[in-house]
Amino acid sequence: MGDSDESESSTKVQQIEKDDVMTKLANAKEIIQQVVNMQVIVSKFLKKITIKQFEWHSLVGVGDAAHTGIITGALWTLKGSVVGMLSNFLRLKEMPVLSVTPHFQLAIIQTRITCIFQFRIGYAILAGLKLIKFWKGGRPNLKMNTAYSKEKTKTV
Repeated sequence: MGDSDESESSTKVQQIEKDDVMTKLANAKEIIQQVVNMQVIVSKFLKKITIKQFEWHSLVGVGDAAHTGIITGALWTLKGSVVGMLSNFLRLKEMPVLSVTPHFQLAIIQTRITCIFQFRIGYAILAGLKLIKFWKGGRPNLKMNTAYSKEKTKTV
């Protein structure tokens, strides 16, 4: 209700790099190895989650029309597999909205995922307590991914 011209949306754009993905995967593997029967705990919790809305829109192009067509088909296959796995582990209330838009003249990859999911907080607390109960002991050796670790320092 003010005179501000800026839109106050909660949209967050983030660049994902290879090092970030590798660090996250290594940390997840380390945590999984610290908990006994982690798969059972997580699968029981996932069955309690309901997805109310799921939209996934992508724009893809590599500059060549033939290669763009191939990549578009591969992306449709990937999306179908991901939605199939989601429907296997979670409960879907509505059909997901998927789209792949090919851009034949430009090399571009953009994707937007919008998802609304619901679960009761008690289920999350119960899953957390089970994780604590079945923890093997000891601290996991997690890798930190900070802005300082990416910079090269110069010695004087």
